[in-house]
Amino acid sequence: DFKKIISEQNHNNIKGAIITGDQDIFYEKTVELYQLLKDYNIDCELHVVNGLGHFFPDDFTELLRQILK
Repeated sequence: DFKKIISEQNHNNIKGAIITGDQDIFYEKTVELYQLLKDYNIDCELHVVNGLGHFFPDDFTELLRQILK
């Protein structure tokens, strides 16, 4: 239960990024997790790759590089 874990932790100065595909079988749950992180004021970005299932995108290295900037 992510809500329990997040609510019990000190999450000051935590940043994150989620990369998912809109065809991922876990897409809806991933969006819920992202919203939960935002609800707890955790600095997080959501990157959705159109047409991608539960895989790494072909441009993963470049996408990660952009996120880390």
